[in-house]
Amino acid sequence: PNILASAPGLFMLIMLRYKKTPNISPQFIACFFVIGMTAAFLGGARTMFVFYLVGTAAITWTLSPRYTILATVLLAPLIILMDIPWGDLLVMMRLKNLQSLGVRGELWQATLQYMDTGDWLFGYGLTHFPVFVKTVLGYYGSDPHNWILSAAGMFGVLGLLFYAVLIRKLVRKSFSFDKKERAIAACLLLFFIGREFGNTQYLLNNNPLCCLYWISISLVFFSPPDPNANEQAV
Repeated sequence: PNILASAPGLFMLIMLRYKKTPNISPQFIACFFVIGMTAAFLGGARTMFVFYLVGTAAITWTLSPRYTILATVLLAPLIILMDIPWGDLLVMMRLKNLQSLGVRGELWQATLQYMDTGDWLFGYGLTHFPVFVKTVLGYYGSDPHNWILSAAGMFGVLGLLFYAVLIRKLVRKSFSFDKKERAIAACLLLFFIGREFGNTQYLLNNNPLCCLYWISISLVFFSPPDPNANEQAV
């Protein structure tokens, strides 16, 4: 479900970077919102509903902060209608009895319970989690469905350091003079920190979606500079 809901958003961010116009059109923002929300609805992915709402706000902010505030006020009822499980969020903050949250909670609780200091430092390796989940919980699971536990479990401190460096650079790019670069960086930042907090992480993974991740990242850091960006900055 999350792959179905994630792929359209990443494809649209890639298309945005290759558009010849320096500005982000209202038509693109509308398409991003409608296509993304439709994909999230078809996939039944609640976290992607939130991503497309906040992502659309982030893109709109690069175009007009005034319109962003207006859209936020108008769309706020949608977040209320989503029936966000506030009780589950409180359980997550306590890091106890996480199994009460369902499958994700079982994965988090088992990972936290069996990871010792050495595992946090050096990790288990790339192929550990499927075997670990099958042995401990009795069913298949590709990873803990949390980017912090997944990165630490596979690569230890180096995995967390990698995420920290990437997040820091995306934050800096979110304040770039280039509007398209700023919008893509903001959306990817929301994607990595938000969506992958309670879902399978694909940034360090062998899933096909990993390719879209890295193409999107490369367009933030390595795409040719927009010749009009300096004129707009002035």
